[in-house]
Amino acid sequence: MSMGEGVLGHRRFAERVDRPALVAILALLGISLVTLYSVTHARVHGDWHQTLVVGPSIFYRQIAWIVLGLGALYLGFWTPYRLLEASAWLQYGGSFLLLVLVLFVHPGVEVERWIRLGPVQFQPSEFAKVALIFVLARYLAAREGNGNRLSSLIVPFFIVLPPVALILKQPDLGTALVFFAILIPMLFWRGLRPGHIILLGSPAVGFLMHLYLRTQEHLWWPWLVFVVVIFAFNLWQRTYLWENLSLFVVNLSIHLLEPWLWGHLRPYQQQRIESFFNPAMDMLGQGYHVAQSKIAVGAGGFLGQGFMAGTQKELAFLPARHTDFIFSVVGEEFGFIGGIIVVGLFAVIVLRGLAFAARARNAFVRQAAFGIAAYLMFHVMQNVGMTVGLIPVAGIPLPLVSYGGSSLLVTLFLLGVLLNLGARWREY
Repeated sequence: MSMGEGVLGHRRFAERVDRPALVAILALLGISLVTLYSVTHARVHGDWHQTLVVGPSIFYRQIAWIVLGLGALYLGFWTPYRLLEASAWLQYGGSFLLLVLVLFVHPGVEVERWIRLGPVQFQPSEFAKVALIFVLARYLAAREGNGNRLSSLIVPFFIVLPPVALILKQPDLGTALVFFAILIPMLFWRGLRPGHIILLGSPAVGFLMHLYLRTQEHLWWPWLVFVVVIFAFNLWQRTYLWENLSLFVVNLSIHLLEPWLWGHLRPYQQQRIESFFNPAMDMLGQGYHVAQSKIAVGAGGFLGQGFMAGTQKELAFLPARHTDFIFSVVGEEFGFIGGIIVVGLFAVIVLRGLAFAARARNAFVRQAAFGIAAYLMFHVMQNVGMTVGLIPVAGIPLPLVSYGGSSLLVTLFLLGVLLNLGARWREY
């Protein structure tokens, strides 16, 4: 590309890009740098474990990742949607092979989620999310017929299950949940009724209820009431008889499968779930993370303690303060106002994405735009929810704000595609 073409391309980008969404993206990247500078340049006092020290090099690495990420955003903005649609299954196959490769790169390692190439490492599960959005968008856009039949959901679920199974082997339960958090909203956008979504999610709710009752001396009657309510709701939805029976059998079988499913969770995953239902049982282990996070957020009050003045962070009580719990640092130093600003900026991006999806003329574009918005929204809800103790800790970073390479590159590329779909909706 010549210099003149490059200048013209930049000018066209500035003219066509959705400014509210772009400003929100850049603002969140700025908040990331400000917060990481505070985390990595603070004088840590009374650090009770050496591994909690977060060095300044992380701040400078994040600058490099942001520069690369902005290049990924620019690339996503200029990538033709037809190329994304045509290559969707190729992306899916490539990401699947990378997920398989992860399991063999470091055999015998208990937790291995990255592939390392010299000084560079990346997480294949992040790239699998991109492939999932585009392959589901392609399939759902091309499919015809009643989207509320249980039989019509078999193929989408079988698209999701293979990568989820490989990610659970890593193991990474939090990332596996993201795949379903992308699938269900995209099915809804395709026409799946909310009542059917409730029914499809009922086995997962029943499983969580079983886990809760495990901490309550094995009470059984609330679960039985839940099954009866779901069955009655199923009849009220007037679904087909075999679908009623299938969902009822699945919910009933949770009672038998729960011990087996629980036994296949890693000990730290079991501890995270148990500490969520009963935080006081493990205050020095898994419960410690959430407890310190809630203290940090609460200590910030309305206006916060000030830039680089957070006591939880300074004393290194707050774990993973540069990744999973970075929102706690924002809450501690910039208070309720800072937290609302961060959530508000994400809301701007998500709402603009929903607007792009609603006005697009092409079925693939509608599904892809909605899938990207759902991807971002779930990550934000999960991360913010776990920092304030509303959701179990799942190891999901805050997009655009937490330190990280693969997650940042993938998110900015997807947002570039989203801006692309929003700018060219008339062409589609």
